[in-house]
Amino acid sequence: NTTYFLGEVRNWAWPQYFPIVYFIKEPLAFWGLILLVILASVAKIKQINFKIKSWLKNCTDWSREHFTELTMLLWLILYWYTSIRSNLNIGVRHLLPVYGFTFILLAGSLVKIASSLDHKKLFTFYFLLFTLLGWYLYENLSVYPYYLTYFNQVVLLRPSWAPAGQAGYIPGGHHYVVDSNLDWGQDLKRLADWVKENNVKKINLDYFGWADQSYYLGDNFNWISAGRYKNSQEFLAENPEGGYLAVSASYYMGSREKQETSYAWLDDYKPVTIIGNSIFVWYFYPSN
Repeated sequence: NTTYFLGEVRNWAWPQYFPIVYFIKEPLAFWGLILLVILASVAKIKQINFKIKSWLKNCTDWSREHFTELTMLLWLILYWYTSIRSNLNIGVRHLLPVYGFTFILLAGSLVKIASSLDHKKLFTFYFLLFTLLGWYLYENLSVYPYYLTYFNQVVLLRPSWAPAGQAGYIPGGHHYVVDSNLDWGQDLKRLADWVKENNVKKINLDYFGWADQSYYLGDNFNWISAGRYKNSQEFLAENPEGGYLAVSASYYMGSREKQETSYAWLDDYKPVTIIGNSIFVWYFYPSN
């Protein structure tokens, strides 16, 4: 499958794909919780006697006493290893089998940390814990109802592969990755609602999805594909009175494999709206 990732389009895998996508798709509050567990583990490790015999015995004893946790960890290691080595990079959804065990282990670790702290440290720990959980809740509410399109705040940064001086630059996850991480054709009905609310008589649309466009948009759309227009002049030549151009995020970014079929020229124009975070809409005024 040909896909877009970090400014590049190709049909073979990147080994860094799943680690990076997993990092930017999870709330930073989640990584804060992970950091809490790591710091507590490091502090505990410093107290361990690292003589080889003692260390091996401790590992053996821990494995016997925590067999369930061990099997979860081994599963996570195995699944991450095969995912990184796989040749299919089309979405963080392929990591779904790791989520359950990850959260079970994380929750269990946080409970154990709390049970091992004295009163003074426990207050600080709970303050950090509930701050992070509150942040987690805020992230959930702020992205509603566009959960599929969620990315954490890292994607607000302008990536190095974004065109220099890009006039229409919109911060967002589409600069990093698209496909089912962001765009699965879920916003066609929202686009139809927007077209109706704004009394748009005709919209040129390149839609990434399987829904029936004519069912939602009726005669209000004109189907196009990448390469139909190579610049605004070509668009206005066919639409002399001006008009709307809508492109799904997966096609907007994924078309950059070939210059002759690329939507990169749209980077110079700021969208008038973005439907559900996955369909970009531009308007081009008639030339004088």
